[in-house]
Amino acid sequence: MNGYQVTVQTRQERLELLRSHQIDGMLGELDALDALLHSAFPHDFELTCNWSVDETSDIGTQHVFVAMTEKFERVSVVFGVTGPATHPKTLNGGYLFLHPDYQKNSIGSDLAFRVFSYAREFGIELVVTTANLDKGSHSWARLGARPYLPDTVKVQLLERIERLVDLKHWNDREATELSEYIRNTTDPYFMFGIANFETIKNGQRRRLGKELLTGDLIGNWSWQAYWRLDDPVQRQIIELARKSR
Repeated sequence: MNGYQVTVQTRQERLELLRSHQIDGMLGELDALDALLHSAFPHDFELTCNWSVDETSDIGTQHVFVAMTEKFERVSVVFGVTGPATHPKTLNGGYLFLHPDYQKNSIGSDLAFRVFSYAREFGIELVVTTANLDKGSHSWARLGARPYLPDTVKVQLLERIERLVDLKHWNDREATELSEYIRNTTDPYFMFGIANFETIKNGQRRRLGKELLTGDLIGNWSWQAYWRLDDPVQRQIIELARKSR
């Protein structure tokens, strides 16, 4: 938490922190975010939540951070909410670590749905994060996340495809099909298309998009992702994913 004000834990300290930055009107939404994080993980997790304010930014970009840690280091997560002077109002998923033993239990995707509901309730227009978990890169793409730097991400994806071929995980035909899509697409939601890209050969389904986006075969990577909650396409993708769980 370098650069942030010393963390606080009691409710009175939290209120005094917000008052000292003239943002005590945010108490209700931060309480709700705190409660959301506590409820998103297994009941046997021993969780501690601390709040802090980013002292390095001017008031127009200032965040209040809610950071949660777990006694046995099974999870660590930080979310930042921008103050009332920031437009668009933003929720920043600054960091999420989840122990590998819990990464296949839908905890991450359930947390994402809770976060989107929270954002709508409190008038947050933009949700941003770094897609960098082993499974998270694929999961966020399937939820319609768009990259901040799409051209850079496309270059990175093409490099990953080359590596998959070099290591004999993919053949040239598989690589060419997906590479051509990446090079030629003008779809701003192309990460969603990649996440769902698959082939069927001899009755066997191969989820090439997942192999490309996750770290199972060639290691993890990261990309800056965002959702605009006033974007009808992203909202539709989120709602369809929610209903299909």
